[in-house]
Amino acid sequence: MEAGLKKAIHTKIENGVENNLPYTDDLFLDIIVLSSGEVIQKDVDELEDALNKKTISQSQYLLAWAEANKIYQLIENNDFQLMELTKTHLEILLKDFGDTNAND
Repeated sequence: MEAGLKKAIHTKIENGVENNLPYTDDLFLDIIVLSSGEVIQKDVDELEDALNKKTISQSQYLLAWAEANKIYQLIENNDFQLMELTKTHLEILLKDFGDTNAND
C-alpha cells in the first residue's frame, strides 16, 4: 500500500433485521484498527451513557459488547474477513485513482 495514506479500519457495532430486511441500529460502540495493528475501542462512554439513560436496553448493551468481543477475537486471530476485503478495495482504488494523500 502507498506510503502517506492514513490507514485504519473503523467498525461500528450495529444490528437490526425486521421483516427479513436488515437496517442500521447504531449500538454506540466502535472498534478501530490502525495500520500499526493497534485496536481501539471507541465510544465506550457513549454506550454506558445510553444504557444509563435507557436509550438502549440491557440486551442491546450486552449485544454490543458481545459483538465487539467477537470482532476483537476475529482480529486477534487474523480471521476478520472485513480486513482483507478492505485491503483489496484499497488496492483497487489506489490502482485506479492513485495516492492523492501522498504528501500528507
